Amino acid sequence: MSDCVLIAPSWQVDWTKGPLADRKTYVGEALRRAADHAGVEFGRPWLVALSQGGPAAFELANDEPSKFQGLLGLSTYSGNSANDKIPKKFPVRLLHGDSDARVACSDALDTILEIQRRGGNAERTVVKGADHFLVLSHRKSVGRFLRENMDQIPRPAKKSAKSGNSSAKPRR
Repeated sequence: MSDCVLIAPSWQVDWTKGPLADRKTYVGEALRRAADHAGVEFGRPWLVALSQGGPAAFELANDEPSKFQGLLGLSTYSGNSANDKIPKKFPVRLLHGDSDARVACSDALDTILEIQRRGGNAERTVVKGADHFLVLSHRKSVGRFLRENMDQIPRPAKKSAKSGNSSAKPRR
């Protein structure tokens, strides 16, 4: 992964409340604004969910999987979200600390097993000794997890100055 753009919508949004349509609009608007600001087109980005953002990310992936490359979750699980519409080839990868007292590592495993029972492409990676805040305490493990799982992501194409459309195909 040589080029990457990470967009982190506000942590202040409560992903557990309100209709799915509101969350879809919010994520779409965040992507559009970031693309305009950076001068790139994202195509199909990865959903990267942290903690309580996981159930909403699973909900988005289940509702519109063709819009995303896959789902990477950090210290999270699917919650009460159904995962029955996530295509079998859609990659779901969860990174979880074995000492997480906020979201049990077994909850992440249950999510993975549910997807695998349907023949889905899901894996869980456990970081020994990591708690819920592994993004801060185990940065190298998180970075390695993201790089290893996003190595197939296409690079964003630059927008042309004239039309605002892509002037080049994304490179791999």
